[in-house]
Amino acid sequence: MNLETIKTDNNSLKCIVDFLLKECEKDTDLKEKIKKCSDTDLTELWQYLKKKAEPFAEKGVACIEDKDVFNWTKEYFLDWDNIQAEKQKIFEEQKKRNEEHDKEIKELAEKQETKSTPSLKTTKKKEEKAKSFDLFDLMAEMSDEDKDLLSVLDV
Repeated sequence: MNLETIKTDNNSLKCIVDFLLKECEKDTDLKEKIKKCSDTDLTELWQYLKKKAEPFAEKGVACIEDKDVFNWTKEYFLDWDNIQAEKQKIFEEQKKRNEEHDKEIKELAEKQETKSTPSLKTTKKKEEKAKSFDLFDLMAEMSDEDKDLLSVLDV
C-alpha cells in the first residue's frame, strides 16, 4: 500500500495515515510491512481499531487518546502477518465446518431418499394390482343408480 496516494474524507483516518508516514521514516520494518498491505487493509485496520476501543466504550462511545490509537495502528501493521495468518486459519476452519455440514446434509438426504423410495417388490405388486381388473371392486364403487341400470339390462 502506498500511504502517499491515500485520499480520504475521514479526518481520523487522515491523522492515522500522517502518523504512519512519519513512523515509516524512522522504522523501515514498519515501512516494509505496510508496503505488503493492500488498500483494503485500511478498512480492516479501521475495524481492528474499533474492536480495540470497544472495551473502553460507554453507550457506544469511546474516548481514546491519540497515542493509544497510533500504537494500536503500529501494532496492527507490525503484527499484520500474524493477523492475516489468524484470519486464514479462521477461514479454513469455517470452510471445513461448512464442508462437513454439507456432507451431513447430503447423507441425510440420501437416507431420506432411500426410505421414501419403495422397494422393487412393492412397486411390482402395485403395478400388477393396477393391471388386474376386479369386478367386485368395480361394483363396490358403483352408485345405486348404476346398479339399478345393470339390473334393468339383466347383466
